[in-house]
This record gives sequence, structure tokens and C-alpha cells, in this order.
Amino acid sequence: MTRPSRTHRLRTLVARSPLRAAGALLVGAYLAILATLAVKDAAGRLHDAEDRWGDGFRTSRARLLGRYGEGLAEVESLIPRDAAYLLLNRGTDGGFMLLQGDLAPRRPLILPDQNRRLPTEWLEEGVPPEVPRDVIRFEGLDRPPRYFHLDEVVR
Repeated sequence: MTRPSRTHRLRTLVARSPLRAAGALLVGAYLAILATLAVKDAAGRLHDAEDRWGDGFRTSRARLLGRYGEGLAEVESLIPRDAAYLLLNRGTDGGFMLLQGDLAPRRPLILPDQNRRLPTEWLEEGVPPEVPRDVIRFEGLDRPPRYFHLDEVVR
């Protein structure tokens, strides 16, 4: 006996219980509108902070995001927009993905090592020339990202 396709099962569900399908659609639409309003509210708060205190975007963001925002402003000022950087992820909350978005259009090179350290062959033999020299250490959204130059670690 063959298994019915997903579209067939969906049509069957809608035919059996159109009220349930309409309710699911209504909840989905509500959540989409709610997410859009949250993003619009966050952008509005940044704009209000700029108008109220005369601060620029980076200063307003640093005020709203606390230590993470301050560290982010420092890192942005040190790494050019079209450059790549090496990301040492020591955070456990997955926030390094937010850091990548905040630092865009800069390109991250994330180390695949599980212990989140520089590869030992780099320390012994030297760093390959294609590896970016700008390094950001990320330890979580509750701490600021830290910038350092690769030559400070590997000599």
C-alpha cells in the first residue's frame, strides 16, 4: 500500500476540519504580524535615541545593547567593512550568528575546531597567509566581543 502524499494529507485535513485549518492560518498570520511589529519597534527605538540624545546609530545601539553593543562598536571601528576576520567562538548560546549579522558585510572565518582554540599547527609552524589577521573572540551575548590581532597570539 502506498503512502499518501503531503498535499493529499493536507487537503484531507482541510476537508475534514476546515475550522482547525483556518485557526492555524490565523495564528500563523498573527505571529508574522507580531514579529514585524517587534522589528519595527526596535528600529524606532534606535531612531528615537538618535533624535533625543543626538547620538549616532552606533552610540544608540551601544546604549541599548549594553556591554555587547560597546564591544561591537569597538570591533566595527577596527575592522574595515570589506575585510574578513577570524571568529573564535567561545559562546554556548549560538549568539555568534547574531555577531556575524551585526558585523556584516565583513566576512567571518569560523574555526571548525571543537575546543574553539587556534589550531596547534598555527602555533608551531605559523599561520597560513590566507588567514585574516583580525581576530574576534566571542564568549556570549552577555559579554562584549573582543578584538585582537593574530600576530599578538602567534609569534
